[in-house]
Amino acid sequence: AHVALLDQRNVAGFGNVYANELLFVRGIAPTRPATEIDAQATIALGERMIRANLPRPERTFTGDSRPGRRFWVYGREGAPCRRCGTPIRATSLGASATSERNVYWCPTCQPA
Repeated sequence: AHVALLDQRNVAGFGNVYANELLFVRGIAPTRPATEIDAQATIALGERMIRANLPRPERTFTGDSRPGRRFWVYGREGAPCRRCGTPIRATSLGASATSERNVYWCPTCQPA
């Protein structure tokens, strides 16, 4: 699902940060095939996230704009999940070696 969200042929506007945060909020493992998710609901939520962040000087996905509190999973490898306390995991995913991106997820909140 993560790779599909970054493919501009599928949907434009979602960068890596949005893809990571969006999949967390939807409870979708980044490795889940895009064919297994509700694409319409996922894209609609992503669009709402983008609109909500437009007037903000810094993007926030948690609703808390304090430093270190703006992201659910992005850049938080090893830190406890803000929902359940499970350590956040990280890896790289991409359609090819040249298009790999860092991926962050909570294995409890985003089961495979």
